[in-house]
Amino acid sequence: MAFRKVDGVFWTDPKVRALTEQERYLFLYLITCPTAHSSGIYYNPLPMISYETGINEKALVKALGSLREGSMVYCGSLSGVVFVKNMLKFQKPNANEKSNIEKHLKTIQDKELLVMFLDVYPEYWEGFDKASVSLREGLDKDIHTKTKTKTDTKTEIETDKQPQKKQGYGLKGKVKMLESEYDKLVEKYGKENVDSKILDMEAYRDLHKYTDHYLTINKWLLKDVGEKNKRYKEVWDDKTGKVIEVEV
Repeated sequence: MAFRKVDGVFWTDPKVRALTEQERYLFLYLITCPTAHSSGIYYNPLPMISYETGINEKALVKALGSLREGSMVYCGSLSGVVFVKNMLKFQKPNANEKSNIEKHLKTIQDKELLVMFLDVYPEYWEGFDKASVSLREGLDKDIHTKTKTKTDTKTEIETDKQPQKKQGYGLKGKVKMLESEYDKLVEKYGKENVDSKILDMEAYRDLHKYTDHYLTINKWLLKDVGEKNKRYKEVWDDKTGKVIEVEV
């Protein structure tokens, strides 16, 4: 079994200290579990994580959502691939280990997480030969959404006669919406905020009650933005005899 390095600063890292006991346990597991790879990106499906940690599925989805929100761990919703963002930084691989990592990267099936890894560790693009240049271009095209003009959008709507099919989002693909709806949410609120709400919805026991997942998540995010933008001031309340905050 391979050994993974866990730096002592793990326990004093502000992000780690802000985690709950269960989230910290899960984070440590994802660094040290039997299937973990020194690169930090590897295959470990949700049922296996649940089995090995003893964390039930609902709590697991919630904990993974918190780790994603903190930009610490990312999980492929359908691929079962896990990416522990800063894991490789603490492994300090030698030349042989780096060569093994380059070979391992070519086995990763989740394009989105692979690009995310290469964005964090751009030096590993060197491990892809010339024949893989098209792969890089394809990954960039898949992940980095390019802004379309109103004319392009209008033409697209007029020429595309086929009805769009809703895609599955979240760790188990239970949250359904059109790809264009997901893109709108990401453009408006940011990918991390959107993905976090998707995980919240997926963990909800009565998910079937939401008839339109896109509208519901948009409503939640809009409410969050409204709360952040609210301004308050302190005033004296004669009834209670205390200083209270009121919305401006």
